[in-house]
Amino acid sequence: MTFIVAVVGNLYGISYGVVAENLDRWIKLGWTIVSGGAVGVDSHAKRWAILHHVKYYDHLPEEYIEKEFFARNRKVAQDAHYMLCFICLGQYQAGTWNTLRQFLHLHPQYKFRFEIWDEYGIPWSEVEYPTWLQRHLRTPGRQQTLTELIV
Repeated sequence: MTFIVAVVGNLYGISYGVVAENLDRWIKLGWTIVSGGAVGVDSHAKRWAILHHVKYYDHLPEEYIEKEFFARNRKVAQDAHYMLCFICLGQYQAGTWNTLRQFLHLHPQYKFRFEIWDEYGIPWSEVEYPTWLQRHLRTPGRQQTLTELIV
């Protein structure tokens, strides 16, 4: 089985350097990256994958209307075993949150398989998460990091 990591995030505000630095630490050869094919984080992930010879594919919306973006988010979430999210701190309306919510809904067994970094490459703390995600994390369970998955 191929391990698929979704790399998703803001259209603007996250530099290639922030994305590349985190992908350098987390992504291993033989893994596949899936993304939504948008500008910003998605295009940074594609560029990084090409430069590092890592498999990459994206789910593009069939039309550029809102409902298609949500359908695309669902496809990304459905394919992923883990999510790496890049969201500017304090931004709570990003489509990335929709993708993460879809991921957690579709894969309850992957409850804690995600990382969220801000525009500086610093992990968000749980108190900065949206309320719905804080509630989700309060249910019983333990965070399983990507490091634990690859050991």
